[in-house]
Amino acid sequence: MEHNFKTIRSTQEEEGGLLETADRYHLLKLVERVGKGAGFTPRMVDLLAYYLRFTRECDWEEGARPVVYQSLSKTALDIGVSERQIQKLEKALSEVGALTWRDSGNLRRYGQRCTQSGKILYAFGVDLSPLAEREEELTQLLEEKEAYARSWMEAKRQISFYRRQVKALLAEAAEQSSHLEVAKLEGCYQAIAIQIRTHLKLSRLKTMIIEHRELYLATKALAEQGRSVAQDCAQTEKETPKNEEKFAHNKDTNQIPFNKLNTSRAAPNRLARGRKGEASSSKETSSPTDSPSAQRRAGETQPHSTPTETSQGSGAGKISLNQILNASSSRFREYLPRTLNAVNEYHLVDAADRLRTTLQISKGSWSRACQTMGRVGAAICLMLTDQAALREINPARIPGAYFNALIKRSQSSELNLKPAIFALLKRQKRAGICS
Repeated sequence: MEHNFKTIRSTQEEEGGLLETADRYHLLKLVERVGKGAGFTPRMVDLLAYYLRFTRECDWEEGARPVVYQSLSKTALDIGVSERQIQKLEKALSEVGALTWRDSGNLRRYGQRCTQSGKILYAFGVDLSPLAEREEELTQLLEEKEAYARSWMEAKRQISFYRRQVKALLAEAAEQSSHLEVAKLEGCYQAIAIQIRTHLKLSRLKTMIIEHRELYLATKALAEQGRSVAQDCAQTEKETPKNEEKFAHNKDTNQIPFNKLNTSRAAPNRLARGRKGEASSSKETSSPTDSPSAQRRAGETQPHSTPTETSQGSGAGKISLNQILNASSSRFREYLPRTLNAVNEYHLVDAADRLRTTLQISKGSWSRACQTMGRVGAAICLMLTDQAALREINPARIPGAYFNALIKRSQSSELNLKPAIFALLKRQKRAGICS
C-alpha cells in the first residue's frame, strides 16, 4: 500500500533513540487529561492508547525507540474502522507531535524482538518517540488547565453566593420596602440569573460576578433602609397619659375599683384567642352558643362598652369595642356595617383583613400576627397601622414594615396597645371626632 504522507524524522531518530527514560502510562494520562487543550480528540486518544499498549517498558528506556509494527489492516479490524480512517487519525497525531513513521522500503510494517530481553531488534511502523518530547509541554498545559478550572469554579461559587444573598434580601425587602422598588430589583435579578454551564467562558463569569455584586449592594441598601424605617415606625408611646380622664394609668397604684353590682358575663370570644390563649379541650361538650353564628348574634346584642379580651402578647388588656371604633380612621370604618351598634368583634376582624390589602400587608404577616396576639389583637394593630399611615406628622411610609415591627414587639412582650389607643382617643377628642 502506497503511503500518502511525508515521513517525519524526530530528534530521537537522528540521535538513535530516546534521550531519557519515559513512563508511557504517565504520558497517556497527560494526554487524556489535557485532551483538546493540546489538540487531542477522543478518537485520537483512543488510537494512541491502543498503540501504547503494544509497547513494552524496555521500549521507553534511554536510547530505545518505541515502534508499533502491527499492520494497518490489523489495527483497523481491532478498532472497527477502515484503514483510511486509521491513516487520518495517525496524520492528526503526527500534526500534534505525538508520533512519526519509521518506514521500510516497501512501506510495510514489520519487526522482530529479542527472545531473551524482549527488546526490539528492528522494526518499521509507527514511532511514538515524539510523544516523550512533549512530556514537559503536556505537564505545563495540564497545570494551566487545572488553574483555569479552579478559577472557573471559584467564579461560579461567588455567583452562587451573591444569588443566595440577593434572594434572601429580596424576601426581606418584600415585607418592609416598597413593592415597586422590590419588583424592579427582581426584574434585574431575573435578567442575569442564567444557568451556569461549562460552555460559559471565565471572562463571562467574571462579568457576571460584577453584575451580581452590584445587584447585591443595591438589594442590601434597600433592605437596610426597610429595617431603619421599621425601627422608626416601631417607636410608640410606652405609658398611658396620667391626665387621661376615666382611665387609670397602668402604673397607678389607685386602680379603678371593681363594680360588684355588674354580674354580666361577656360573650365567648374565640376569634381573639391566639396561640397563647386558652383553648377549650376537645373532650368538653359544645353548647349552641359556641358556634360562630351564635357568637355574632351574641356580639350584636352585646353593648360596645363590654371589654374585649386579647392575647397576652398584644398588651391590650381590656379595651372596649367602642374605644377601638372611636380610635379607628374613617377608612377603617368603611369596612364595618353602617349600623355601628350592631358591630361585634367578628366585624372588627373582617374589616381589618379587608383593609390589609389596601395597606399592602402580606397574608403571611397577618397570619403571624393572629398567631402571636390573637385575631382581635391583630385587628387592633392593623387599625393602629392604618392611623400611622394617615397621620400628617412623620407618617408610616411603609405600612407593612410598621405592622411587622408591632408583631416583633409583641413576640418579645414589649408591645402595649393601650397607650396608643388612648393617645388616639385623646387626639380625636381634641379634634372633635369621637362619637
